[in-house]
Amino acid sequence: MKTKSASTWSAAQSEEHYGFKRWGANHFSVDSGGFVQVQPLADGRNIRLMDVVDEARSMGLKAPLVIRLQDTLRYRVTQLNQVFHKAIKEEGYKGEYRGVFPIKVNQLREVVDEIVSAGKDFNFGLEAGSKPELMIALAMHEGAQRLIICNGYKDHDYMRLALLGRKLGKRIIIVIEQLSEVDSIIEISRETGVKPLIGFRVKLQTRGEGKWAMSTGDNAKFGLNTAEILFAVEKLKAATRRCPTSSRSRPRSPRRRASTASSPRWVSPWATSTSAAASASTTTARARTSSPR
Repeated sequence: MKTKSASTWSAAQSEEHYGFKRWGANHFSVDSGGFVQVQPLADGRNIRLMDVVDEARSMGLKAPLVIRLQDTLRYRVTQLNQVFHKAIKEEGYKGEYRGVFPIKVNQLREVVDEIVSAGKDFNFGLEAGSKPELMIALAMHEGAQRLIICNGYKDHDYMRLALLGRKLGKRIIIVIEQLSEVDSIIEISRETGVKPLIGFRVKLQTRGEGKWAMSTGDNAKFGLNTAEILFAVEKLKAATRRCPTSSRSRPRSPRRRASTASSPRWVSPWATSTSAAASASTTTARARTSSPR
C-alpha cells in the first residue's frame, strides 16, 4: 500500500512563486503559515488578509470582495513625494515636483479623497483624461497651487469646461496632443475671455523598449514633433497679436471707424507671452501613481 508523502512545498517557495518581493514593495509578503499578509505602512506591523476575509464573512458579507488599504494609499503618496524632494535637494535642481493622480486609475470617491488629503502638503494634483473626469477633478480639487492636468481627446465642451475652471481659481493645464487642438483653444479662449495654461505632449524621436517600443518616436499616436511644436507656438503668438490697438494710438478715417464699429472686438486673454506660459507649463513635472483598485 502506497502512502502519500508529505508536501515539501514551503512558505518561502510560495513567496518566491508569486513574486511578492518583486512587486510587493515591502507591503505584501507570506507569513510562516503560508498566508498572505500586508503591512499598510511598511513598518513591520502585519495584517493577515485571511483574517480580514474571515471578519467580513462573520459580518454576512460574501465574495467577491474588494479590500482597500487606505493607509497604503496615503503612505505611497507621501513616499513618492519625499523621494522626489530628496533627489531635487541632492542634485540642486532649481525646479519643483508637482505630481498628479490620474483619475482613470480609480474613480471611487474614497480613493480620490484619500489621495487628495495625503497630497495636501505636497501640492499633489489630479489628472483628467475626459470631460467626466474633469468634472470629478473640479469637484475634488483643493488648493490654488495644485495642478489639474487635462489629457486625452478634447472636444469643445471639454476645453470650455477647463477654461471656465480657470475662473474658479483652479490651476488647469490643457495639454496639446494634436495640432488641431491649438485652433480650438484659441477659439474658446476668445469666447470665454480666459487666459489658458498650455502644455505640449512631445513626440520624442528616441525609441523605447518593452511592450510599447513600437509606439514611440514617429509611430507615436499622440504628441507633437519638433516642427509641429514650433508651428503651434507661432500660432499662439499670432493670436496674441490680434488684440487691436487703442483708438488713441492713431486717428481713424470715418470709413474705417464705420467698418470696425460693427465688428466684435476681441481683447486677447493672454496677458503674458503665450510662449512663456507654454514653456512654464511644459516644465511642470508629472507622475502617475498606481493604487489598488
